[in-house]
Amino acid sequence: MEIYSILAKFTGDASGLFATVDSVSTKVEEVSDKIDKSTKKTNKFLTTLGSKLQKTGTLLLPITGALAGLGIAGIKMASTFEDSFAKVTTIMETEADKGGMSIEQMKKSIRDLSDQTGVSTAEIAENVYNAISAGQKTADAVGFVERATILAKAGFTDTGNALDVLSTIMNSYGMEASEVGRVSDILIQTQNKGKTTVAELSSTMGKVIPTAREMGVNLENLSSAYSIMTSKGISTAETTTYIKQMLGELGKGGTKVSKIIKAETNQSFSELMKGGKSLGDVLEILKAHCEKTGDKFADLFGSMEAGTAASVLAAEGGEGFNKMLHEMFNTTGLTEKAYNKMMTTSEKLNIIFNKLKNSVEELGGI
Repeated sequence: MEIYSILAKFTGDASGLFATVDSVSTKVEEVSDKIDKSTKKTNKFLTTLGSKLQKTGTLLLPITGALAGLGIAGIKMASTFEDSFAKVTTIMETEADKGGMSIEQMKKSIRDLSDQTGVSTAEIAENVYNAISAGQKTADAVGFVERATILAKAGFTDTGNALDVLSTIMNSYGMEASEVGRVSDILIQTQNKGKTTVAELSSTMGKVIPTAREMGVNLENLSSAYSIMTSKGISTAETTTYIKQMLGELGKGGTKVSKIIKAETNQSFSELMKGGKSLGDVLEILKAHCEKTGDKFADLFGSMEAGTAASVLAAEGGEGFNKMLHEMFNTTGLTEKAYNKMMTTSEKLNIIFNKLKNSVEELGGI
């Protein structure tokens, strides 16, 4: 079809065409599929399109100038993606028996995810490389990055940070790739229930996760502690330090508090946690000990940080902690819900514009 007939079809009913972002998306996708591979015709089309959009005074007026430059930028964008994608190919598993995928399948998956999220193909390729480097299988890498990308938008951070915290949690706890959605939902619940964000958690949580894992404290218990403590006005960074100190004293033999736990239950802290007790249950055991002996609860701990964490978490008793813990086991779909709330008009326009850029990128030769 000649470019002019495409243009006529695209702009003929301009007054109604841009009434909603969804209708714009549909038309842009139609045009993207039909853009002629001739650079001269493509530039002429984009210039004419920009003129038409200016006359209608529609929602897309601010980006018409950018549209006109897409044809020239196509080769550069394609080259940027090629450089990033080349890194991915260096560590891809291609053997079928290793659950790998072909280079073309990987390339298509990256482009599809870019179209879906509005994130550039080059950035997604970089994140896929990092995901595989962090231990994800080739066949799981794009799906993992998809979850990290959605979590990033829902958790007010960038994809790199979201990918880091997901990788740290899953590697530390030995989780399968299929569990990434659950982990993401727990992080969003921690953000919802506490006074923190995924961005803040991603920068500090990795410092305590290895200790928690060693002591048998699962992600739900750890996240409950974060939600309770940050909701009381303690910063995320301080919460990390306090929890780490508390878990160290609870779990390491020889400390005053660990000896009390052993005397009261005939089990260690980690044995209690692995046996199904919650962190709140253990703190309740310590509170009961203090009621019998008259000891001050905070004095059971050797450091002020550990005592502060325990006191805050035990303030509402084991029942209060377990109520929050229950919330962490009921998180299905929270990431998507938060992501959809972040899908503003400007974000939708970004996705539309990114799809068009990807079409032009393909003209650049990838």
